[in-house]
Amino acid sequence: MQTTELGENDSTIIIRTNKNQYFTNETINVSVTNKLDLPVNYFKCDNVDLSPVQVLQFSNGGWIEKEIPYLCTAMGPSGYFGVLNVKQAKNNSVSLPNMNGLIKLQFKFRLGEYYITYYSNEFTIKGGEN
Repeated sequence: MQTTELGENDSTIIIRTNKNQYFTNETINVSVTNKLDLPVNYFKCDNVDLSPVQVLQFSNGGWIEKEIPYLCTAMGPSGYFGVLNVKQAKNNSVSLPNMNGLIKLQFKFRLGEYYITYYSNEFTIKGGEN
């Protein structure tokens, strides 16, 4: 399997947060819209639908990748592929406990034999409560 990375200007899957600034431990609402001419697949499990696979945090002049572990609740093999159809939008929320700074979310989709990587808009998480 091959992985392709596309920048926001090239992308036809649009990933947007509802705001550009959050406070630490605030829930981040994310909308993912498929503007491709084909449906795409993504990993999901019984209790986790469309979610980012990594969080990228800007530090010392570069992006640092941080894994987001899934905790599926079904017994046995519980992961499978969901579908994001053409022109379909899905909304989800993400919690990033104790993170601060400039952040973006990474999503991976399967299109045929390829995995394509897309990123959300950049947003800031500031310390303190809202």
